[in-house]
Amino acid sequence: DRLDRLGKTTSRATVALLVLLPLEHYRSLPAPVRIPTGNEIPPVYTYLATLEGDGPVVELPLYPRVRLRYYALYMFYSTFHWKPILFGRTSFYPPVSEYLAWQLGRFFPDADSIALLQSLGVKTLVVHPRLWPPEERAAKLAQLRALPRRLRLLRRFPMEDREDYERLGFGGEVVFRLEAGEERGFDPACTPRDEIERQGWSIEG
Repeated sequence: DRLDRLGKTTSRATVALLVLLPLEHYRSLPAPVRIPTGNEIPPVYTYLATLEGDGPVVELPLYPRVRLRYYALYMFYSTFHWKPILFGRTSFYPPVSEYLAWQLGRFFPDADSIALLQSLGVKTLVVHPRLWPPEERAAKLAQLRALPRRLRLLRRFPMEDREDYERLGFGGEVVFRLEAGEERGFDPACTPRDEIERQGWSIEG
């Protein structure tokens, strides 16, 4: 009887472990996010499709790293305007992409960030003010307006009161054209200004 009871207990424990072990790897899926599509897409993307030229577009500020999967939105909405973009969702982020995201995430919209975008050949800048905290939006937009030589305002969009827009940071977009930056000459430190005198030279083998 004791052996029978022990065998039954062992069998029950084995069955329990077979059921419980897979639960160790269980992870709840994130709540689904409704993406505006069709006639509901943010109007800024249909506007981008009307702009002449195929110059690259960048959308800033970027989604924070905790919402990295939202980078897929940049790619999805690029199918409405078909212009090159700087950021997207991928299984591997090259180090230069990570650095660029860090630089723009930390310093944009300062003058150096705009100069960096110009050096990369970016032509159109789309600003999503809702991605900034409410208490920072006015100051950040004022910073942009303080760079008139670098940016030319193309279009402002209204701040639409829609739950799906607000959740994704859409509404109130401001679109700028990046103007060509001034050429700056650099004088290499080790370049002589005059020809070096050759008298007195000797070559030893």
